[in-house]
Amino acid sequence: MSEYTTYIEIPVTVHYDYQPEEKTVMYPNDKADPGCPESASINSIEFGGIDLLPQMTDWGYMEEEILESLRGDE
Repeated sequence: MSEYTTYIEIPVTVHYDYQPEEKTVMYPNDKADPGCPESASINSIEFGGIDLLPQMTDWGYMEEEILESLRGDE
């Protein structure tokens, strides 16, 4: 599990799991491994040792923010 710090009016620490992109692989017998896109799955959003994730309703944008920071898109 990794950490990312962001601000939602207060600094919070986001704990997440990262899955890198897996490219599609074509095999000679026409069976393909479809691969998967990269993803970040948020496990907790903490402030002062308290997990805020259960109380939050709109945190999906943080996953994209994490992916952008990992790609260097900032």
